[in-house]
Amino acid sequence: MVEKEFKCVIDGICPFCNRRVHREVILTGIQAQRVLESIRRIGVGPVSIDHEDHVLVAYVDAHGATRRFHAFPKAVVREEIVLREMKIKRELVPLEWKRVNIKPLPVDGLDVLFIDKEGMKYSDAYWSRDIEGFLELASNIKKDIKIGMNNRDFWFITSGKVVYVVENLWNDEQFSKILWFLKRLPENIVEDSLLQAIVSFSMNKFFDEKYILEDVFRMIIDLDRMFNVNGELLTMVPLENIPEKLINTLSTRKGRYTTRILVADILTKSPDMLLSFIKNYNLLKNLKIISG
Repeated sequence: MVEKEFKCVIDGICPFCNRRVHREVILTGIQAQRVLESIRRIGVGPVSIDHEDHVLVAYVDAHGATRRFHAFPKAVVREEIVLREMKIKRELVPLEWKRVNIKPLPVDGLDVLFIDKEGMKYSDAYWSRDIEGFLELASNIKKDIKIGMNNRDFWFITSGKVVYVVENLWNDEQFSKILWFLKRLPENIVEDSLLQAIVSFSMNKFFDEKYILEDVFRMIIDLDRMFNVNGELLTMVPLENIPEKLINTLSTRKGRYTTRILVADILTKSPDMLLSFIKNYNLLKNLKIISG
């Protein structure tokens, strides 16, 4: 059987050192297969070469022509993906990523890719894009970094073993609030659909309101705590700022529940009420409608 081969020319200006690059690269075996599969799916495939103190990643098309570049310090790239002297240094070991198969909940949220780089697991339940290239990059990243992919800029945000991938949609001040929020989330988020839904939703609605993000974080801490819920109080206390639909949803509750059950119930019955529930969560606790 003839081994599959792919030839490409890496040509252009390196974005890391601003020097001209022109190299012909021949890929064979699994390297060629992975690049060709990426080209088939999204039109380009990543090819990496050693470039002094950094690694240059060229995205090439089906004709082997360079369409765009990214570059990384060697500290954030595994040596298995480095090409030296236009030859493969060693055979790439395929990364066995496991997709966490969870059902997304109906929220008006932002695209967020949740990755457990140590456990080699990811959740794309709240991600509408192709994941090609994102997983490999996330597995090599050691610190927060903004990377251009598919003509858009994406943040790879690290927090312990978790990497969050989000499109760069904010100014520096707004992003600092998002960063504060993501860095405090529990590491089991990759397998928790409800928590992912809350995060995706909150980043879309409250990215410019740190005080509300702080309330969201407090609610997340409470997700699996048992509370006494007295829905009857909702009909006795004047709550002008709480929509009637939310009052009706909660008024049927009486007994002990976790916050997770309450949020899941809202998303099932009235997903448009999640915004109001989050904004009024502390008020509901202060009025003892939800009490520990």
